[in-house]
Amino acid sequence: MTDFTKSPYWSPMRDEHSNRFETILLWKETAEPVLAALQTAGATRLLDAGCGTGQLLQALVAKGWDATGLTYQASEVAAFNQRCPDLAGRAQQADLHAIPFPDETFDAVVCWDVLEHTMAPLHVLGELRRVTKPGGTLILFVPGEEWIECAYHIIVPNIRQPVHLLFLAQWHIDQVYDGSSIQPQCAVYFSTKADVGNGLEVQFKAIRRNVEPTG
Repeated sequence: MTDFTKSPYWSPMRDEHSNRFETILLWKETAEPVLAALQTAGATRLLDAGCGTGQLLQALVAKGWDATGLTYQASEVAAFNQRCPDLAGRAQQADLHAIPFPDETFDAVVCWDVLEHTMAPLHVLGELRRVTKPGGTLILFVPGEEWIECAYHIIVPNIRQPVHLLFLAQWHIDQVYDGSSIQPQCAVYFSTKADVGNGLEVQFKAIRRNVEPTG
């Protein structure tokens, strides 16, 4: 049986694939252009919500972001500090159900391959909204149904379910990138913290990639 006693949203099992920046699914096609545009528009401060051992956090700082990462596991914070001593303090231990930052702290929030591990995803989306500045951006990635038997996933949503959760959390959904051709039912969601969330104005865009024949 999986031991969840150390975390309400992440198991002691380390997902090494998620912690390798070079293998992050759909990142370069979707998130990187949006983050670059946000920086051009003047955004500086970013939260990596669920940063793991900080591979993505390290890359974001290298891109010029004033980035902070949160993970529930003290061991992951220690691993980041050991690997990146010059960035010590950028990764912090915290619970995404109770984010330790004041309201309207960040210009942008990345929650990548994390929401499915949370015990209360709607509450987490509300916390992410709280710490985002008005007009700020949330970039959310949720993996697909191939992970349905993963012992440390709490939810395994179809593509539309996070749309509903974002709507309930009062995020304005700008675009949903359908990555089903890469992994069934996975998607990237781009949302804005507007005065009034409106989950009905959604634009679906398919991500296409050349895939080598398997046999």
